[in-house]
Amino acid sequence: MATSDPLQINALLALDIGATITRALLFGLDGERYRLLGSGQSPTTLGASGQDVRYGLRQAIEELQATTGRILLDS
Repeated sequence: MATSDPLQINALLALDIGATITRALLFGLDGERYRLLGSGQSPTTLGASGQDVRYGLRQAIEELQATTGRILLDS
């Protein structure tokens, strides 16, 4: 895929919401291949904690932001 292609995706955010751990992984384009740029994880907050699963997801993404220096969420 040529870099001048306006539809080219330069980064991918993958989210894994598991039973106990939520993970956020960021992949970036390096030439013609994607590579892992960073990851973040947090306990999944659903059920006994009484919190919404979005809390754990937000925590994982915030950790990913801290490790990669990229802003993915706003306030």
